Amino acid sequence: IAKEQQLAASGMVDPGTAVQVGRLAGAQWIITGAITEFTLTQSGGVIPVFGSMSGIAAGESKARVALDARVIDLESSQVRWTVREKGRADKSLGGIMLGGATFAQQEKGGLLSAATYDCIKKIVVALQSRLQAIGQVEAYHVIDVRGSKRVLIDAAAARSNVSEGQRFVVYAEGAPITGLNGEILGVEKYNLAVLEVVDVQSGYSTCEVVKGSAAEIKRGDLLAPTYDKLDDIKISSRTLAQIGAGDSGSSSLTGGTGTVSGSGTDTTTTTGSTGGAVATQQPAVQQQPAQPQQTQTVSAPSGGIADTSESMEIVDLYPIDQGVKNQIRTAHKAGYYNYSKRHYAKAYNGFVTAFNLYEGNYLDAYWAARAAYKRGYRSKMNEWLDTALSINPNYQPALDFKSRHGK
Repeated sequence: IAKEQQLAASGMVDPGTAVQVGRLAGAQWIITGAITEFTLTQSGGVIPVFGSMSGIAAGESKARVALDARVIDLESSQVRWTVREKGRADKSLGGIMLGGATFAQQEKGGLLSAATYDCIKKIVVALQSRLQAIGQVEAYHVIDVRGSKRVLIDAAAARSNVSEGQRFVVYAEGAPITGLNGEILGVEKYNLAVLEVVDVQSGYSTCEVVKGSAAEIKRGDLLAPTYDKLDDIKISSRTLAQIGAGDSGSSSLTGGTGTVSGSGTDTTTTTGSTGGAVATQQPAVQQQPAQPQQTQTVSAPSGGIADTSESMEIVDLYPIDQGVKNQIRTAHKAGYYNYSKRHYAKAYNGFVTAFNLYEGNYLDAYWAARAAYKRGYRSKMNEWLDTALSINPNYQPALDFKSRHGK
């Protein structure tokens, strides 16, 4: 495409044309940046041997590299994130001095290369973490805990290019971090343990717990790659994560409520949720809602919040695997986030994706109905409301919405 447009190679890396090139390539984001530090410092001297012209040469070299990166949203041309990381590499030098001539070892280029690599690894982890938080990079999960040391994860050779010796942090999420305008910037993370890969298969990897306790880990927990030193990784507990989220296991959003309005007359106050990464994008697959008769055999929780809540605390009541619950939370948050931003097509896809993970998920059937209403799809709205009520006939939000907007 660049050749067809006769864009010079120098222009492709020019900040002024980066957005244009990214759009031509059909990209969603483009990453630009600059190296702001690239230094090598050396220190040391010679320790003389008494009574001679000889001595012992000693010293140290330190390489420092800093990189500032920006992630630009090509749809709005706005800088979405900025990331700054530093890489370091040190090497002690030694040698001898004989008759005024010094024979020593040194490695300047290698140190700068090592520092650059250290910096880039940190940049990649930081970007991956943020992309996971909005659902653009698939998260890794714990799939089994075996004994006090062995843990199986779904990061593997076929999908993640994992290698032996690579380390992952197992973490739990606490409260969301919101900006001044109510936008969700991220979620607090509490490190539970550090895993090191000891065996890689095509579909999974076997890890060993190298810091923390396997007792804190359970199936469905989230993972993030790490290149930090073990001593620099602080280990917390699941209890602290739950306290940080403002509850003891449920997933209501702290400080994230607000009135959502758009086309149509629906101005119902909606409540977001924690317990998963916030996502802004989902695959644009227009799934069809399930018919009511497909879900009538699913037993749904009833009474209390099960019949009245619009938030993700309902998901905790579903009689399903914790790993599936985590996936539902991620997809639901994709829908809710986009709904709050009035991106109703993306919101609809997020809610449908969440429903398809478990056919008893009447919460997301209800939210799919709301997103369909916002898009002007009354027939789909009615289908989704019927689906939600076929699972839980006492679900009051769906009953109220149907009385106001249904056929």
